[in-house]
Amino acid sequence: MQRYVGYVEQHETLLPSLTVHEVVMYTAELKRPRLQALQQKRERVEQVLTDLQLLRCRDTIIGDRLTRGISGGEAKRTNIAIELILSPQVLLLDEVTSGLDSSTAAEVMAVLKRLANDNINIVQTIHSPMPDTFSLFDRVLVLQHGRKIYFGSNDTSMVLSYFASAFPSLRPIRPHEGPAEWLIDIVAKKEAQAAGSTTLAEAYQLPQAWFALWVMVKYRMWRNYRSASFMPPRILMQGLFTLLLTTVWWGIGKSNDATAVTSIVSVLMLYILLPVIGSTAYIALVVVERPVFLRESADGLYAAITYLLYKVLEELVLVTIITLPFSCGFHAGVGLYGSWLVTWITIVVVVANSMGFAYCVAAIFTGMEISSALVGALGGTCLSFSGFLIIQSKLPVYWRWCPFVNFMHWSFGVLLVNQFDRADSPPFLGFVSPLEYYSFGGQNKYAHSTGLP
Repeated sequence: MQRYVGYVEQHETLLPSLTVHEVVMYTAELKRPRLQALQQKRERVEQVLTDLQLLRCRDTIIGDRLTRGISGGEAKRTNIAIELILSPQVLLLDEVTSGLDSSTAAEVMAVLKRLANDNINIVQTIHSPMPDTFSLFDRVLVLQHGRKIYFGSNDTSMVLSYFASAFPSLRPIRPHEGPAEWLIDIVAKKEAQAAGSTTLAEAYQLPQAWFALWVMVKYRMWRNYRSASFMPPRILMQGLFTLLLTTVWWGIGKSNDATAVTSIVSVLMLYILLPVIGSTAYIALVVVERPVFLRESADGLYAAITYLLYKVLEELVLVTIITLPFSCGFHAGVGLYGSWLVTWITIVVVVANSMGFAYCVAAIFTGMEISSALVGALGGTCLSFSGFLIIQSKLPVYWRWCPFVNFMHWSFGVLLVNQFDRADSPPFLGFVSPLEYYSFGGQNKYAHSTGLP
């Protein structure tokens, strides 16, 4: 069905960091046949941009509330453009003029009229159309509670004649009142309209997962990496964490004083705790992208698992690169023993787990408040069963299983083994080593990071 029918939603669901051309080209690569030559896809994109008069803004970013981009009318036309990529025979539009001023609405409707003249069947719902807009329609269908009360020409005399004969008690049209305004007014006063919805059929065939993933990486991932709203917050968060820990605990890792063990253990725990707490920053991105995901997945551009793989790849590549210099700085600044490579891999695993949990919570719960609260609760719960506040052997029997499913417990153990697994390790509490006290004695740090004994 999606070969022949396009659906334009009421609200624009466009990627704010891409330009108009990139959004349409991105959709073309996902929506048109995968084996079709790239040049043919580019030609179709240029044709659509020309038909919808978008050439003037083709290299302007979509923008959002924080970043200035294209106008409301251009956004509407871009939303229409991505549905014209497959040259549909029918184009469904849900209140396409909603939120636009009369001039912009007329501009959009004029574009739709040209498409209708090019043998595309245009079917749209519209709320309170202006007289000029109403005059562009070939046929008008008026529904009440999902039932047809009028279907026919938009000619004012024919509309009035029909309702006058069918409903003699209705008030006559007022001077200077348009037929659309009169129709909506009498229907609303007769009985409130029921809400309705339009459901599209399942996608006829999704593109192969690897190809869809590649297109998402090509258009969205690299654009996000160049975005001022995507990269700087992530770099700043890691940088602030590293600056705080290294300046407060500067060089303490080299101390063999037994009294320094508590401080060393504390900074190692904070090293993995702070990214868990900071993972609430990932929630906002899921909330912002949810409408885009719903539209694109319903449109058959990719499956949910492909989107998940893309998000994991996008964040994991970035985390791996960003944490490398900061973990080296932390390892050297605090003066830790062992391998800096272990310190780096550990923080990558911690950030990846925290990010994954934040994404899962944000996907299930649509509200920012409850999602942030649950992610914050994760940090407290993981800390409680990490072995730092209470060692595993002191836990009640019915809670002793928790450390085994706690990524912070394993990460904490890796850092402790990396720091204290040496011959000159200072004693803790005067008689046992730190590893024995925290129940990590005899562990191999590389196996421990995977949860193996």
